[in-house]
Amino acid sequence: LPVQRLKLDRSITARLPDDPKAAAVLRATTNLAAAMGITMVGEGVETEAQAAALRAAGCQILQGWMIARSMPPAQLLEFAQSHAAGKAGAVPLRQLRA
Repeated sequence: LPVQRLKLDRSITARLPDDPKAAAVLRATTNLAAAMGITMVGEGVETEAQAAALRAAGCQILQGWMIARSMPPAQLLEFAQSHAAGKAGAVPLRQLRA
């Protein structure tokens, strides 16, 4: 299959880490991504607990309001450049990945 990434929908992420069924979907999804040799993306990450659950399951990329709020393109470019440059207080982009 020409699939490069597999995303875990925010409807599942929102129920982590407390819902056993959401945790089961997370495990199954990360296992599928690993078996296919593709990147796993966790969508809708809003809390450190969600991020920790995703990282522990092997999710490589996190996206959501915990990482950054929605922003216009010009602001996004500034955000990315500041993180790439490692400016004071900025989290390097490589650290944003799980």
